[in-house]
Amino acid sequence: MLENIGLIEIFHSLGNREIATLFWLAIFLTWCLKIKEIRSSLPPLIYSIFATKLIIPIITLIVVITTGSLALHHYDLWSTNQFKIAVIWTLIIGMPTLGESIKIAQEKSTLTNNIRSTLGLSILVDFFINLYKFPLFIELVFVPTMALIAALIAISSNKSEYKAVKIFLEKTILLIVGVIICFQLYKIAYSFSEISNKNTILDFACPLFYMALETPLIWIFSLYVAYEEVFIKIKITSPISADHTGSFYVKFQIIKRFKTNIKSLNEWIKSTSSQNLESKEGIVKSLRASKINPS
Repeated sequence: MLENIGLIEIFHSLGNREIATLFWLAIFLTWCLKIKEIRSSLPPLIYSIFATKLIIPIITLIVVITTGSLALHHYDLWSTNQFKIAVIWTLIIGMPTLGESIKIAQEKSTLTNNIRSTLGLSILVDFFINLYKFPLFIELVFVPTMALIAALIAISSNKSEYKAVKIFLEKTILLIVGVIICFQLYKIAYSFSEISNKNTILDFACPLFYMALETPLIWIFSLYVAYEEVFIKIKITSPISADHTGSFYVKFQIIKRFKTNIKSLNEWIKSTSSQNLESKEGIVKSLRASKINPS
């Protein structure tokens, strides 16, 4: 299967927008590497990423996306044309969205909100990749211009005095994208037979497929984070952490009690006094008295 996915085909599948993006990204990385402070900070940064638990969700996501893509390829529903979509979606949406599992675990967000935001971002990626492509020399100006506007919006969002600038920049992006979308709709209306091919449909479907693959991962990682925080608090508070058998028993009872109910788990650990966490019996008694709320 893998021999059918050639690097030459992947490069041929790149459009002017992807080429322009890679061109400016290469220039930016080269500029960064010329700065001594940035260059010296890279090894510790890379080590910290690979030395922490952050690498586990990232590797899991890459494995899931790769496996899903190969499964689609087996049924002739994925080709080198969709490779760039897989890479862009994973880097821009997939990996950053994994961080939402921490917010879900801490009840600062919900899985439903995550699905909505990921869906919106996936649609934006669809449009970015599949919108009308300009000639290369125009794309070399268009890509950094849009990136600069997006960066200015992000910066202005943190300061209330720049609110007017933020609104203006957002309207500017909406206007540019709106004009391109209108032109794209015009092309669809008058050249539907040329556009409505299998590759175009797969290009739009792939990000949604990847989102469906990632959603269960976010749910699983949010459960892991929620229980990990509870177990850390018990380890700090309770002397039973030194007793491996007792510690395993307590963890099993907590998971058995709350299962996938993060809300009730967080309410229990917040309402339970430190005295109740000092012994196995106190923890079990506290668990029995806890309430299970709808998740």
